[in-house]
Amino acid sequence: MMSGRRFAGPFACLAQVSWLNKFLRRPQPHTSAAGTFLAFALGSLFCISAGPCFGQRTVVQDAGAGTKMELVYDASDRVVETRTLDAAGKLRVRSETEYRPGYLVPQHKTTNYRSDGKTVDSVSRVTFDENGNFTGEFIVNFDQAGKQSGGTKLTHDPLTGFYRCFLWNKAAQGYQPDKCPAGEESAESGEESPELARDQVMKELQQARQARREGPGTQPADRQPVSPPPAPTTPKAPPDIQTAPLCLKGDTCAVSGSFSGDSSKTLIAFGSYPARIVDETESVAYFTVPPEVREGANHLIVTDPMWSGVEVLPVVVSEISFSPNHRQVAAGGFALVHSMLAGPEAMPDDQWRAGTFAPGATLEKARKLIPGFELPREADEGTVLLVLWNESPDGLSLRASDHQSYAFKLTRDSFERGEFRYQFVVDAAKAGRFDLRGTILPFLAPVHGRLYPEP
Repeated sequence: MMSGRRFAGPFACLAQVSWLNKFLRRPQPHTSAAGTFLAFALGSLFCISAGPCFGQRTVVQDAGAGTKMELVYDASDRVVETRTLDAAGKLRVRSETEYRPGYLVPQHKTTNYRSDGKTVDSVSRVTFDENGNFTGEFIVNFDQAGKQSGGTKLTHDPLTGFYRCFLWNKAAQGYQPDKCPAGEESAESGEESPELARDQVMKELQQARQARREGPGTQPADRQPVSPPPAPTTPKAPPDIQTAPLCLKGDTCAVSGSFSGDSSKTLIAFGSYPARIVDETESVAYFTVPPEVREGANHLIVTDPMWSGVEVLPVVVSEISFSPNHRQVAAGGFALVHSMLAGPEAMPDDQWRAGTFAPGATLEKARKLIPGFELPREADEGTVLLVLWNESPDGLSLRASDHQSYAFKLTRDSFERGEFRYQFVVDAAKAGRFDLRGTILPFLAPVHGRLYPEP
């Protein structure tokens, strides 16, 4: 419950939504009975309660100090309206709750009245989408004559992560854009990718070579330097090494350039952690992110005996997570799933440029996931396409999804408040286990390597 918690000032609902999300992220039993419990718990946020089922009715309660509270129940015995009356019997607060079919969370409207019980002082609305994602809070204030004297608007697009705030300007008699308050997890990324000192690069290169020699799972540490592979008699000039600025854990990444074609001679590492090269040609090498690498800003070290020196590229590592990921759902029940994409919030501004690395392959993959998908225009801001889909058997469906998948076109603004989060409901027509998958497609300009000569 929210007793004892006060949120003041414009856009205070941002703090309330943060608290609501923390509540929803707690593990819940995912059965039809749990749906009843969740609706009751969420209803309690709006100062409503449920009682035994007797059909549509009104219950009057003593609220103390001479005040009364009238609770109106619908035919399903849900509180749809709450009226608070003062000691003189004047209406002071009216709270209305709208239960939309197929929505996890009800919509809420509160009207406050002046002392005469008739003149409206303020009206506030809080809205959610089908999956319980917060979509907006709207507050309107009125003067004694009933004319609007103030107000705030806070909107949230769950599919992009954008928050937009507006304040009522009395002189202009309209809403004007305003800066939204920072969230608890607001991201702070630099404008440009940092450059590394040569000594640090050489140290990590030696550790990565040693770790690869000792096999998977070896932790990098200060060790005796390992001699690099013998260089060719006439080393070539370093090639133009390129890669996408964003790489996903559990997926295959690629780096292009000029290689020997022999993966045993090429080294690709995230700092001190060597990556597993799954395939290599003379122009491209495919690799996976080591599990030890943290999400966020990293640097990729690439070297090949075909050319001299070491190339270092700024790469952000991302990860998709679900909570829960694998869960049994009873027939007629549902599961509330929280998804999160972490990593892009740490991407520097200079890596959010529009473009593509290997555009043909990226577009082909995007169209397999989303038929008819078109590449963003070069003039547009860089975009990260996040796709989540259902690998569950028949009888389980993702609420408000498009062909059992969600597609999110995310930009830098999507990560202003930290990781991108989206919650959704898995509905079960019959009992079964659900399994979810996700991937990203970065429509971002490739990053280029910086050469560090080896001693």
